[in-house]
Amino acid sequence: MLNKLDIIYIMLTKQWTAIFLLLLSLPLLMAYESHGKKYCNDDQTCESMFQYCDTDQAPLGGEWQGVCEHKRLFPMLLIEFIGCFLIIILAIISNAAGTAGGGVVIPLVMIFFGWDTKMGISISNFTVIFTAIARYLLEFNETDKVKGYGTVIKYDYILLTIPPLKVGSAIGAIVNQIIPELVIVIVLVTLLVVMFGLTTHRAVILFKGETKKKVQIPKDEGRVEGSEKETPKSNDLPEKILDINQTVMPKDQSQQIIVDYQATTQNQALAQIIKEDSTHWQWKKLIVIWIMMAQLFTISIVRGNSHTGIEKCSSLDWGLFALILINSVILEIVAIIMIKKQSDRRRRQGYKFVHGDIQCTFPIIGRLLIASLFAGFSSSAFGVGLALILTPILMALGLDPVASAATEINQAFYSTLTSTMIVIVLNGMNFEYAIVSILMAVIGAAIGIKVQSSMLKRLGRPSIMVFLLAFCILFCLVLIPLNALPKLIKLHEQGQPLFETNDYCTTVSGH
Repeated sequence: MLNKLDIIYIMLTKQWTAIFLLLLSLPLLMAYESHGKKYCNDDQTCESMFQYCDTDQAPLGGEWQGVCEHKRLFPMLLIEFIGCFLIIILAIISNAAGTAGGGVVIPLVMIFFGWDTKMGISISNFTVIFTAIARYLLEFNETDKVKGYGTVIKYDYILLTIPPLKVGSAIGAIVNQIIPELVIVIVLVTLLVVMFGLTTHRAVILFKGETKKKVQIPKDEGRVEGSEKETPKSNDLPEKILDINQTVMPKDQSQQIIVDYQATTQNQALAQIIKEDSTHWQWKKLIVIWIMMAQLFTISIVRGNSHTGIEKCSSLDWGLFALILINSVILEIVAIIMIKKQSDRRRRQGYKFVHGDIQCTFPIIGRLLIASLFAGFSSSAFGVGLALILTPILMALGLDPVASAATEINQAFYSTLTSTMIVIVLNGMNFEYAIVSILMAVIGAAIGIKVQSSMLKRLGRPSIMVFLLAFCILFCLVLIPLNALPKLIKLHEQGQPLFETNDYCTTVSGH
């Protein structure tokens, strides 16, 4: 029989389904095609409602009076107000699911604000940074529910995954500029279908396990009550049973001193481990991460800034690209050595590893590296949000949903911080739309975190986060092809080949 909380939980999932259908109907009615720059005579000549004819950029000679440019934020269109509302709603759902919501912001910015994929990704990354900061501050004092101590953010995982994420991202950025857009859409949809299936499967398994525990608890309570009735009184216990407070002194006093010293040393070591895991200021790990970010940012700026005079695909350009890869490999080796020493030290000190702890074995490190490489590559090459890939992977490696979400969002912060700073330095950010998107996303994040906390306390089911994550994947699965198809159809009508690869060295970088 289902209890009241289970009924509420089922009703909630039905409500999310209704919300999904409602949100899906809006893009179907309002979907438009994003266009590149076009010459124009007046605003009506520009085919998009988000564009106007900028006469200050009139071409020399010819019949055209200007160039179609994207409008300023104000005055806002009705569809843009709807977009702001949907960003809040989707941010609530995404953060309740334990993600920063970057994956769902991209299609919303493209459809409801009229930007292309490049600007959509840039604005989305900017919102992820501030959403991650908001979550970090709101969850600063949260502890690991599995251990009963320690932060929910697992810095060991972040330290080990940042270098392969960057390697995968660097390679994926090149692949993104080579393969045709139709292939990108096909692969993206395929990846989302796979991740939706894996996430839903994981959610169902968690839900069944939670239900089994809820059924088991009353039985265990009944056994406890029955055992209490049969338990003899304290003075009826056999005389050989010693009082729990009684100290058994061995005959050899020197041996006792050694035993006491070892126990005291072990307790001190375990107390130090708890202290290490319970603070966010894990400086050695943070310093390595920030060195990694600073080096990557510097090299990327030098490669991407036209003022440096470095030509794309030149020997120096490829040398800097190789430097990124070599630097990431070196820092990954440093990270593995750090975690290996920590793991070995804790094992010697008698620390009992729990589900989700990194023991730095070859299978665990190997899976983590492969998963991170894949996530970074997929994110850059096909536009898949890191959360949609990394969160299910972290749960598969043993982290509970809450810790997986907190860790992934922190990873997303470091991953998007570098790319966003590069975009800003290269003057590729529209701050008006970015700021309004950030405000809406942070409002949604604050509400979503409270919803997540409230639902976990009321229902006691972490699987709800995984179901909501599956919903976010499904939303992207429907919305992204919906936005891409009109553009692909027009390219086909114009007779342009849809499967023709691009020359990387002549393609203008979108990063």
